[in-house]
Amino acid sequence: MSFNNKRAKLIVLDGGDGCGKNTQTLKLVERLQAEGKKVKYLTFPDYNKDTSVFVKKYLNGDFGDRESVKPQVASLFFALDRYATIQEWKSIFEDPDMIVVCDRYVTSNMLYQMVRYENNDQQLAFLRWLETTEYDLLDLPTPDIVLFLTLPLYVRKDMLLNRLGKTGGSTGDIHERDMDYLRQIDEAQYKLINKMNMVQIDCSNEDTVKSIDEIHELIYNTLQEKGMI
Repeated sequence: MSFNNKRAKLIVLDGGDGCGKNTQTLKLVERLQAEGKKVKYLTFPDYNKDTSVFVKKYLNGDFGDRESVKPQVASLFFALDRYATIQEWKSIFEDPDMIVVCDRYVTSNMLYQMVRYENNDQQLAFLRWLETTEYDLLDLPTPDIVLFLTLPLYVRKDMLLNRLGKTGGSTGDIHERDMDYLRQIDEAQYKLINKMNMVQIDCSNEDTVKSIDEIHELIYNTLQEKGMI
């Protein structure tokens, strides 16, 4: 599959665990549909599909702890889930009147694996490799815009520790249970936002989180200002 200039618009909502991506993605989709727009919602990884089997095994710790799986190998689990899903919805992506709204995308892979490299040069080399793998080798469509939701870890920490595991376990996955790892991600996200020209959506209100409606309006207004909707 090769995408030409006449394809669906791809809007991505990304961010760290527990910042409200899924809630905001669904709220945006609902509003766009109410306005009469053609919209397709996708979430990555899709834990309800067989395509995410390796992602689930990795996050459940079936392959050992996080350090047991090389960053590039872990990245491939997530990348191939995206590849299979996009192949399934090929006709949707080829429709120039369609807006595809994704909860997570390639940028999540970038953030969660780049922090496993020790220095800036290694991180940049990994990002180049991942871009080549996902966008060139797998020919995944590049986003028209990525909105990156940020919320300080100390605001969402308790929720992450207590929520049920989305991969089928009784607790969070091997990423969510590792607070030191999440702190690294919290610090690295701003570097990635600048590096990948993403648009930051600040979900915090001093020491608390903005309301769902406040964040939604920030997202919607930003997309309007950028000419995306």
